[in-house]
Amino acid sequence: MSYPLDNPLLVIAKNPVARQDISTTLRTAGYRVFESERVSTPITPATEESPAVVLHVTEADSAVCDKAVRRIRARWPESVTVLIGEHADNDGFGAALRAGAFAYLFEGFSTERLCLTVARALEYHAMRRELFSLRSSVAIECAHDSFVGVSPAIAEVRTRAMRIAPTDIAIMLTGGTGSGKHLLAKIIHYHSHRRRSPFVTVDCATIPEPEHVACLFGEPNSARPGLLERADGGTLYLDAPGELSIAAQDRLAGFLLQHTAQLENTGEAKRLDIRVISGSNRRADDLLARGSIRSDLLQALNVISLDLPPLSSRREDIELLSDHILRVIGRENGHEPCYISREALERLSEHDWPGNVRELEGTLRRAVAFCREGCIEPEDIVLLNYSGSREQAPVRPENNRRTLTIKGGLLDDTQRTLIVKALDANNWNYTRTAADLGIGRTTLWRKIRKYDLKRETTTAE
Repeated sequence: MSYPLDNPLLVIAKNPVARQDISTTLRTAGYRVFESERVSTPITPATEESPAVVLHVTEADSAVCDKAVRRIRARWPESVTVLIGEHADNDGFGAALRAGAFAYLFEGFSTERLCLTVARALEYHAMRRELFSLRSSVAIECAHDSFVGVSPAIAEVRTRAMRIAPTDIAIMLTGGTGSGKHLLAKIIHYHSHRRRSPFVTVDCATIPEPEHVACLFGEPNSARPGLLERADGGTLYLDAPGELSIAAQDRLAGFLLQHTAQLENTGEAKRLDIRVISGSNRRADDLLARGSIRSDLLQALNVISLDLPPLSSRREDIELLSDHILRVIGRENGHEPCYISREALERLSEHDWPGNVRELEGTLRRAVAFCREGCIEPEDIVLLNYSGSREQAPVRPENNRRTLTIKGGLLDDTQRTLIVKALDANNWNYTRTAADLGIGRTTLWRKIRKYDLKRETTTAE
């Protein structure tokens, strides 16, 4: 068996004979092995490589094992630790595992046992790296600029979200269906210190009312934990908390006050570390007026409120959103994003979008399926009424929006003004301008080229 050369094994032992015996066995099995007398010693003279697995021969005393594991994890956080005891000791074994060791080998282990333990430790290391990569990808997809828009309302929401993301404060997101509440909750989670912990979603409206308590706190006599316990250390996103049963609201309000949950599956009270973000189609005062939520629960959930504006009130964002969505669709399907004509964009801008960004995404996915040669034209835009039936004619707003004709086609007056003002304010620095607008630098550069926007210069007479 062999392992990639950039992931060596490290054997640490004060006893040179024990160190040599283990290293020789592993090298014979095909591994690249480094040796060290202690944790603090560099594993190679020229460079400090991070080992995939650290095998540490130590005393079986529980305090020594605990200290050894913690020192290894502090120096090489991504490494997997295997302790090897000089003699069998259950206290040392327990201390090692509690401190985070992957395995503990007692004195007298066989060559087969050593190689099998290392192989499993390497598999665990590979899975952890893959999980970290996946989480990093999600974090990239959940970057703040993924909440696309240049409208003042969206810029304000994005700014406030960036400020409160690193905290543990409870947030209530309000806005219509499809306005992006779930996405914003994920963005906040992945920009907090909880990003490596679970993001658990509870869609209260889709769970039968008799199951609300069991869903959150676990089912009696079941080994399966409830969603609260699964979210321990991370974030719980409550979608439509006003739909929870009175019993569930009562239990949840008690948990948010005490941070301790009485778990039904184990019958024990357990302290849980959870940040709660909730989302609702109705504002907090409306929920309270309707009597659909307990006042103490609402107070605990609504420490800070962020209101997401409907797409109909920020039409200047439609072009940027369309560009972003088409790129996501292209990436999902493994091809270049489709181009959308100015006429098609104009048709999109005339719709009222009762389903908000989610409806826009569905419309563009249909258009990608219908279009030919990678270009979306007006006839490819199939708009639906909010009921789901096909719309015969586009809904035109009462106030006619003025557009400008420039090189490259039609551009909304509001959007062009925002971009030019931002460029002027930042002395045409693309990086600062893109940050102010909440878009990527490449997107800004592409729009400047597409519309042939040029900086006006003045010359002295």
